[in-house]
Amino acid sequence: MRISLASIRRKDRDKKETKTEASAANSHISNTGGAAKTAVASADTNMPRSGIKTDRELSYIELAKLSTSIVMIAVYDNRQKMLGTGSGIMIGKDGFILTNNHVIRGGYYFEVRIEDDERIYKTDEVIKYNQYLDLAIIRIARVLSPLRLFDGREKLVRGQNVVAIGSPLGLFNSVSDGIISGFRNIDNVDMIQFSAPISPGSSGGAVLNMFGEVIGISTAGFSEGQNINLAVPYDAIYGFAKSFIR
Repeated sequence: MRISLASIRRKDRDKKETKTEASAANSHISNTGGAAKTAVASADTNMPRSGIKTDRELSYIELAKLSTSIVMIAVYDNRQKMLGTGSGIMIGKDGFILTNNHVIRGGYYFEVRIEDDERIYKTDEVIKYNQYLDLAIIRIARVLSPLRLFDGREKLVRGQNVVAIGSPLGLFNSVSDGIISGFRNIDNVDMIQFSAPISPGSSGGAVLNMFGEVIGISTAGFSEGQNINLAVPYDAIYGFAKSFIR
């Protein structure tokens, strides 16, 4: 049976729209951020490694503390009606947050919630997006503590332990664990299949290795199965976001 990633995403999006009974035009969103984009330094030729640095595997308790670099994104239309929620990963100190394109699609503005910060950050800055990879970057007016992106120094393997952090069903920064179940190519997009439980609202959250590095971004799941979930991998993230990772 041929699997279509677009159809998987659509199921997730349909559930969100049915729940909120909302949709909005995204004609005001462009793939550039104007002055915000020009303020970003270009990346080095080697893959950058922001965030914590460790040469040992972290405990689950230590990994859970990295949730301070994961955000919840509430999406609103131009009538201030909430369309739904998703998750995001801090990738650049200058306010840059990575998420899935389907999380922000149709949004007029966004409210970003950060752990250990009582303020809600409102923004309409969509700096860049890619519908094919289902990735997007938004920006808020705050200095961030980005997570480190895995640099591919060793091959990811099936059975490898992973942790997923996101906001499933609006449950802010929930942590779950699992393994890499496999590697799939769906609609010519390479994906990591993983078993850490996720739900609608988890999209845009981080999939971490045991060193606390981002190996993927939670993107989709199969409602017909149990914990059959998919993440866009680190190399696609780097290719998309390298100019913003600091």
